[in-house]
Amino acid sequence: MAPSTHRKILASLDGISIVPMGLFPLFPMLPSELRVQIWKFALKRQRIIKVYLQSNKRIDVLISRQMESRPPTHSDERYGVVVNGYQTISKLFHVCRESRGVAMQFYRVHLPCWLTKCAIKDKRIHPGLVYFNPEYDFLYIDNRSANVVDFLHDLKTIHDPRNIGLRNLAIDLKGKDTKWYRSGQDHFIDFEATGCGKAGLFQITLSTLSPPLRASMTEILTQLHEVFFVDVLRHRQPDPSYPIDTMSPNFDRLQLEPRQIRDNLSKMFIRTDPRHLLQAWQNLLWRNFERRVMPGIQYRFLLTYSPQDHEIYDRHDAEEWLLKEPETGSQWEDEWSDEWENEKEAEKEADTKETDTKTVEAAFGFWLFPVDAFGPIPEAKLDKDVPQTLDLTKYWPELALARSVSP
Repeated sequence: MAPSTHRKILASLDGISIVPMGLFPLFPMLPSELRVQIWKFALKRQRIIKVYLQSNKRIDVLISRQMESRPPTHSDERYGVVVNGYQTISKLFHVCRESRGVAMQFYRVHLPCWLTKCAIKDKRIHPGLVYFNPEYDFLYIDNRSANVVDFLHDLKTIHDPRNIGLRNLAIDLKGKDTKWYRSGQDHFIDFEATGCGKAGLFQITLSTLSPPLRASMTEILTQLHEVFFVDVLRHRQPDPSYPIDTMSPNFDRLQLEPRQIRDNLSKMFIRTDPRHLLQAWQNLLWRNFERRVMPGIQYRFLLTYSPQDHEIYDRHDAEEWLLKEPETGSQWEDEWSDEWENEKEAEKEADTKETDTKTVEAAFGFWLFPVDAFGPIPEAKLDKDVPQTLDLTKYWPELALARSVSP
């Protein structure tokens, strides 16, 4: 029996109970063309796949600590691709031969990688493959590695038979000002001094790349479909309506946040300014294409809260976290001291809404806000982050729910 929680979990996409589906024994008797279309329909879901790029030296250190060695399939790597492997393999790979064949074609990019945090939630790395569809999946790429250009080039020219590679990108501020990056050993490397250039996607200057890399990156940056600028809050959930991050890559995207949270959005506490991400992206485009907006690309701010010391894989983990959900309070004050005083009264006011806290259903997933929700982007560099309370009711967000938590 599942433990009772302090708050209910948002149960389904539309607030209506999901009716369990029964067996359909006549399915094998359907025409093969119809069965294939049903398999494809089941596969057409979006995911965010987290990718961490590591040096070969770092990978060797990790596998040696596991008392293992590189398999032949990963012996010629120029860099290591580490992927959060939890629920990245569709169940259709294991239903039957027909469904597996459809899944192999749908996820046409078969990327050799090192999988971690898979079904047994193990932090060890294991050689494997991640199956990827550029039109539906987002790659959330660690932005601190000098290998990001090589990775995207290889993704496009080697691993994707259609020579596309990446259409949907999720990216955070890591690496925005990266000159120094931790290597496989306990020291840092100055990439500029070694001739490797600056690390991270935001630092790319196309004119300095070799012709093949320049051609690949030009096509990737100009042919993106959607970009999520990711802002993950890691200290404390500022409001009970704030979505909670999970380890699941699979999500269902709602057009509008369905919960009654107008009061919450009217006084939403923001610790960092998400516009730093958009400004860094605009600088990247301006430096390489002399424009700040690329036609045809959709942009969203992705906001979520990631609990410290509690990774949420499934509904049981979510219920367990809600049982010991931390109270709003002191964790922020020590870090922000003087800046915090300006917002302290607003925070106290929010803390007194005990009834609201208990009645707002917990959403496990993330918000997607339009890029103009937090104000215009100045031409000059944005000021240092200052915690603030904003009225976001005019920019009602989308809500994406993690499928591993929803029933």
